Amino acid sequence: MWRVSLSLLTHRFFLTVVALCAINFHVFDTEKKQVQLSIQPLPTLWEQFIQKASNTPEATELKQFSGQSFLQIVSQKKDPFIWLGKIFGELLGLPSGITVLILSNIFLFLFLAELYAMVNLMALPDVAVDTCILAILWLTSYELSFGSTLSLSCFLSVYVLRHGMDNRWLLAGLALGVLAVNKPFAIFLIPLLLLIFWNQQRHFAMAEISRRALYLIIPVGLAVFFNWSLYENSPAIIYDSAFFNLLAAAQQQQNFTWAVSQTYLGQSIAILILLIGTVASFFIFSTFLHRVLPLFLLIALLLSTPYRDIATYTLLAAPAFSGIAEGSASGVLKTVQGCFLIFGALEVFKIFS
Repeated sequence: MWRVSLSLLTHRFFLTVVALCAINFHVFDTEKKQVQLSIQPLPTLWEQFIQKASNTPEATELKQFSGQSFLQIVSQKKDPFIWLGKIFGELLGLPSGITVLILSNIFLFLFLAELYAMVNLMALPDVAVDTCILAILWLTSYELSFGSTLSLSCFLSVYVLRHGMDNRWLLAGLALGVLAVNKPFAIFLIPLLLLIFWNQQRHFAMAEISRRALYLIIPVGLAVFFNWSLYENSPAIIYDSAFFNLLAAAQQQQNFTWAVSQTYLGQSIAILILLIGTVASFFIFSTFLHRVLPLFLLIALLLSTPYRDIATYTLLAAPAFSGIAEGSASGVLKTVQGCFLIFGALEVFKIFS
């Protein structure tokens, strides 16, 4: 895990430098019609960086809720990340932007720790390290440390699967319930969890099976009841998903040129990479559950996410990267990591420039 931690720190330091350079890089002078290089002191650059972080939707919402009680926030905003941000910010007396930055990075680290532990159950430690590094280098992974609820969602999704595979269904059920509060992705994990559950419980007594099943069912049921306004629109969510976008295009015999347009190229590349990882996992891993786990995750992601958001939410299916990490030769893997690094840096530069 130390290699994963070192990779995360190194990569995030690199992206921070890229972001500061982008902030400093160009000031467009409309009169001279040219780009000028503005050399600014580091404190000024850092202040602008924090200001950018403070303008994220999560930080803005947290700031709006600053004068309200915790119960009022829970009733208005059904998002566990915002709830935790309210508690964390008040305990430490921090501004909303700093609170969101710290909290998202905590969940990012926990996500990588759980991903490492989970892949260790499927393959050798080196594969677990390479899987985590691919997740760190992913093109939009900067969002997980820049103040996004996605860091919590990624942590919970891997936590559910890892503890389910370890036969700790109370912890898995509680995490799934928290995830289901505002992420329909949790519901689409249930078929995979049922497969894991059956694989482990089929030899136990019925009383034991029933008790553990309740650990899974009750938290999810409470989460759906709590945010019923989200789940009553489930048909619309599914119909607007990437899966049905692709299915409708295939049924109408479209040429799929829209999938490689400038708007959707990144999303299509994300699906292709996950598909490669899914296929590789099916042929590489020896256990049936480990073979099909990435496939279930890919289907869950496609069914719960609009096509336009696939690249952003790819890390919800990060265990699929294990197929690439396990099946790629060293040179190929380093090339893939290098491409992720370059395009991720370009994305960050574009965001901050």
